[in-house]
Amino acid sequence: MACEDYWNAAHGRSYTLCGRIRDKYIELGGPGSFLGAPTSGEILNPDGVGKRASFERNSSIYWHPDTDAHQIGGRIGDKWADFGLEAGPLGYPITDELTNPDGYGKRQAFQADSSIYYSEATDAHQIGGDIGKRWGELRWEASYLGYPTTDELSTPNGQGRLNHFEMGSIYWSGTAGAHDLTAELVTLWGALGWEEGELGFPTRNAVRGPDYDPTLRAQAVNPFPQQARFERGYLTINQGGEAFAQVADRDTPPSYRSEIGE
Repeated sequence: MACEDYWNAAHGRSYTLCGRIRDKYIELGGPGSFLGAPTSGEILNPDGVGKRASFERNSSIYWHPDTDAHQIGGRIGDKWADFGLEAGPLGYPITDELTNPDGYGKRQAFQADSSIYYSEATDAHQIGGDIGKRWGELRWEASYLGYPTTDELSTPNGQGRLNHFEMGSIYWSGTAGAHDLTAELVTLWGALGWEEGELGFPTRNAVRGPDYDPTLRAQAVNPFPQQARFERGYLTINQGGEAFAQVADRDTPPSYRSEIGE
């Protein structure tokens, strides 16, 4: 196993890096890279298998035989630490920190079918599983939902999971699966008590009119037409901006126009 010593002037000493951690450090540019000089040698992780080394500029390189060596740091690294690092539910990173196609945000994937996404406007948040899959079907951060604004959360009744996004939400339940809702539909659903209300969980993805554009909400006189189906009914916002809840066994759907800001 090849090893190499790297000098840290601030510490007045050298640190030794070996194997795949050394290789990753060299691949990323070594001491002249965004990582800076090492601030530790290789350290054995508490699992007794993986290893890590830390660097000047709020970054580390983590290695495990199942994942290879990957850099992690910044706000994504902070969020990973919130989840318990490699001992937590996300496991080890399986990619370095990557720049998203928009050139703006960052992401990093982990062993346990989860990723952490970051943007300056939303900070860093975890997403994965069926919720992450549905977001991917919508084209991730390029979708109408934008970036996640929360980690994956449990619903208050403990029967579902959710992530909120810049322009809507995705809810999951064991019986209905994962389905996306626009911000307007989420607001309307919330006025009826969310999943604990008369409608229950969403069972189909939001249907949006062909001209739906969430970036134009502030300029729009009326919300764009949209609809969602739930376990026990529907929510509809029509072309004129009228919002209706159609609950099973209810003949006359009530109007909730006030709940969408009109």
